[in-house]
Amino acid sequence: MKNSVLKTILTVFSVICMTSCSYIETENRIKNEIQQVSPDKQSADLPPENTADYNEHQRAEDEKMSAEIEKSLQNKVPVFSTAGQLHNIGDTFISHFGCDEQELEVTVNGIQECTSLDDVGTSLSDTGITDDSDYYDLKSDTFTDGFRMIVLDITVKNISVEFPDNENNVAWFRINDFSHSMADDVIWFSDHPKELTASNYYHYYNPQGETVNFKAGWLVDMSRFTLDDLYLEVGSGTSDDYKEYVYLS
Repeated sequence: MKNSVLKTILTVFSVICMTSCSYIETENRIKNEIQQVSPDKQSADLPPENTADYNEHQRAEDEKMSAEIEKSLQNKVPVFSTAGQLHNIGDTFISHFGCDEQELEVTVNGIQECTSLDDVGTSLSDTGITDDSDYYDLKSDTFTDGFRMIVLDITVKNISVEFPDNENNVAWFRINDFSHSMADDVIWFSDHPKELTASNYYHYYNPQGETVNFKAGWLVDMSRFTLDDLYLEVGSGTSDDYKEYVYLS
């Protein structure tokens, strides 16, 4: 019975990971599906329905996470990562798309810290920044209040992932800080479809055996951070075992 439930959960996880929804939608759907597949397992993991017991359980979990974050900040190592998951700009590594058999080969080729959209090589209308945004001054054509766009040049080779309609999603990548509190999403994507809809800006065509190169930009408050404080998380929406991390400094 346990093997059957585990197999069902892994199947659900794999199917969900191969959709082209955002990482937030993916995480929420995974949680909902697992709850439906294995309610007994879920109930067993939770403390008894007693307020004092639940609060104690939650306090222990919070303390555990706080200790991991403190260790992350001190050592500049992403929370729950292993040495094999850590990479630098220029490294080529494998990103597993939800299971061992689904592989993408990823290289982060370079990084730019841009003070204006002119530096990025794009326009306001081609980003997720609105005309009335507090983050951009149209008159001076610069980002305001310490904000910068961190632009990464990324190459992705699809080794063995069968994407629906051959469409991948750049939300697979996101920038985080070592306090595990920022987790910024892409604000500009160079290879978005020419014919935009309400939901396809982050999609790109990536069939098996083909290689795609693109640039993606994140809006980051660099008055709070330096590049030493940040890393790229590859595998948003997957379990920690399948995530990869790239230092940005």
